[in-house]
Amino acid sequence: FGQNVQLKTTLPGGGVRSKTFGADMGMYFCISADGNQECFYGMDVKGELMKKLQNYGSIHGNNSYFYKLIHKEKGIMLLQDPVETQKYVIKTDNQPKGQMIDNRSNEKLTEKLSEYLKNCEKLSEDLKNSNTDLRNEENLISIVKEYAACKR
Repeated sequence: FGQNVQLKTTLPGGGVRSKTFGADMGMYFCISADGNQECFYGMDVKGELMKKLQNYGSIHGNNSYFYKLIHKEKGIMLLQDPVETQKYVIKTDNQPKGQMIDNRSNEKLTEKLSEYLKNCEKLSEDLKNSNTDLRNEENLISIVKEYAACKR
């Protein structure tokens, strides 16, 4: 899990061809294991300071990673960091970056998320005026559903 995924294809003669795809390409992939399908989306996010600092010295300054899809509705997704599972990302299809839900205070997260979702005014205002626990996955799924139903 991280910034790249490698696709290996077995060739007719028995050889193997590999191709690497980066999360910064904005692509997604799905895998099936034990009858369960999991999908991972590559993207850059707002608010992930630690990963940005870790990559500061990298040649390309690439801060895009693959995140596991938890819930998807019309125009919006909830994803989870597959390594640091307490971290989530909300990504709308009208913005190039997702919004990280991480270890910051609930007050700061609420401020950032309400700004990120501002094109759904009712939801944005509801977030500002409530004390919704943004570290709770069910609450985040509810936010995704409300955004999808929003008349923008």
